[in-house]
Amino acid sequence: MHTRIKKVRKTLDLTQQEFADSIGSKRNTVATYELGRIAPSAAVISLICKTFNVSERWLRTGEGEMFNQPQSRKDEIQRIVEQMMEGRKAEFKYRLISVLNRLDEDQWGALEDYLREILDGRSAVPEQAPLPAKPETEQEIDQEVERYRQQLLSEKIRAAQTSSVKESDVG
Repeated sequence: MHTRIKKVRKTLDLTQQEFADSIGSKRNTVATYELGRIAPSAAVISLICKTFNVSERWLRTGEGEMFNQPQSRKDEIQRIVEQMMEGRKAEFKYRLISVLNRLDEDQWGALEDYLREILDGRSAVPEQAPLPAKPETEQEIDQEVERYRQQLLSEKIRAAQTSSVKESDVG
């Protein structure tokens, strides 16, 4: 298993420290897993699989694909909503989802067009709209950094899964 743990980390292009941070561990503990000096507990194995969407069967035995197959859109949406509801602003996020749920097709189209304009830089945010609050405390800054780190990690996982699926199609 130790070589597979290292393979997961390398596939996701993570340092031992980044990997350890993601699973709430220490860098030297990850190093001992990778060297085979100690085996991770069942809880750690489960956490690695959940955090990085790794197949537990593959991690334990080497059989099957490294990553779990992509979830159905419904499952993925449920996972996204659950992640959104964690942390600060949960009440606002709930209200936003409730509002989105009540949009009709024309309103969805208008919202999509508006968001595309914002992302393409063609539309300025209206002047009366308040700017997002800047984090002021060290804790808020740490939370913002952690959210950004999680977003980057999710992108790495998706990229690795896409790459893994393409490789399995070729092989």
